[in-house]
Amino acid sequence: MQVASKAPKLRTEVRQAKLVEAALLLAAQHSPADITTTHLAQAVGITQGAVFRHFESKEAPKP
Repeated sequence: MQVASKAPKLRTEVRQAKLVEAALLLAAQHSPADITTTHLAQAVGITQGAVFRHFESKEAPKP
């Protein structure tokens, strides 16, 4: 069984930028309404819960 490698720990601003970049790439391929936090997490190599640590919703980053 192969374990997925853990994404390196990054500063919040860097991780948010990577999530936004992944969202834009996914939006070019899918309807934004069809993009889930699971898709974003997989694209960046983090857990779904980690996505919520950086963004409260699809519209707003955490302060």
